[in-house]
Order: sequence, then C-alpha cells, then structure tokens
Amino acid sequence: MSNPDAEPPEGETQTWLRRAQEGGVTEFGVLYEHVAPSIYAWATLRLARDRRSEIDAQDVVQEVWLRAWDSIERIDAETTPFRKWVFRVAKIVLLELLRDGRRRRQVNLGSETKRAVFEQVMDPATAISARIERDDTLGRFLESVSSLPEPDRKLVGYCGLEGLSYKVAAQRLDSTEGAVARRWQRLRKRLAEGGIPRDLFDPSLRD
Repeated sequence: MSNPDAEPPEGETQTWLRRAQEGGVTEFGVLYEHVAPSIYAWATLRLARDRRSEIDAQDVVQEVWLRAWDSIERIDAETTPFRKWVFRVAKIVLLELLRDGRRRRQVNLGSETKRAVFEQVMDPATAISARIERDDTLGRFLESVSSLPEPDRKLVGYCGLEGLSYKVAAQRLDSTEGAVARRWQRLRKRLAEGGIPRDLFDPSLRD
C-alpha cells in the first residue's frame, strides 16, 4: 500500500506519472491517494440523497481508482495535470454508476502481466476508500458544506475540488469571473475557519 506521506516533491508529479505509466504501482498509488479525498468529497456532494442508499462515495473512489489505473497509459504526462485527468474519469464513473447502479464495467486486463499488477491495486483501493470514509475532519467538512446554499456547494466543487478556473466556474454558474473569484475567496476563508482537510482543494486555478 502507498504511503500517504510520500507525496511527490513539488514539480515532480509528472515524473511520478510517467513512472506509473511504466507500471509503477507505488507511484500510481501515491498520486491517487492524494486526490482520493477530493474525489470522495466531490462524489458525496454530487450524489442525490435518494441515491445514496444505492451508491455511495466509497464506490466512486474505488471505481475511479480501477478505471484510472486501467487507462493511465493514455495520459499525456507532459501536458495533462493528473488531478484534472482523474476528475474527468470520475465524472464518467459517476454518470455510469447513477445509470447502472452498482454494476461495474469489466476492466480490460489484457496480458497476464497487467492482470497481476491490477490485482495488486485492488486491495489498496478498498483500504484507501475505507480510510477516507472514517476521516472525521473530512466528515465535518462535508457536513458544513452540505448546509450551504446550492450555488456555494457548486462553487466548492468547481473551484475547490475540481480546480476549475474562475472563468469556467463563472460560465457554469451564469456569473462573472470577478464575482466568482470574490465569492470563492470569501467562501474558502469561511470554510477554513471550520477546518479544511489537507490537500483537499486544488491549490491552482488555471484559465
């Protein structure tokens, strides 16, 4: 299992991604473990209350792990941020789970070598999602966000968790870039007073 403290040094995420693409299970685990709480929080906020008895965020975290590992070779490690790519995978996974319930797509394992490596990541995926679900700080954060008005909940997802630019968030919220920037800065400050789990929010906003 990956070490949650073994975070890729600043500026070396893409190097770790290239190693993961070469079959590095440990490197992939470290990369994913640092974005998994954000995926869990995002899925929790997106899932409708009447569907949570059928699908929970833990299902999403595990399925995204497996799907991301299955398609890790497709990322352009030079130009694509790992976090944003994983969220693209998460959106597909969530749509499919909402449509099909707990039924999961069969991952194309291909060779025996890939099958053996894939089996190595299944247990860590389950362990990480279970640990996230027991995180009291994350639980309190989600309770706080759940009580916010819907536009603020969406803003947490767009700017905080997905790391979308103010420009893109403004388009989705039918607002202006400046208004979204000011609103997000105020909202983030208020949330910080109650405690935001480490690494939960994307530190960058890009146009």
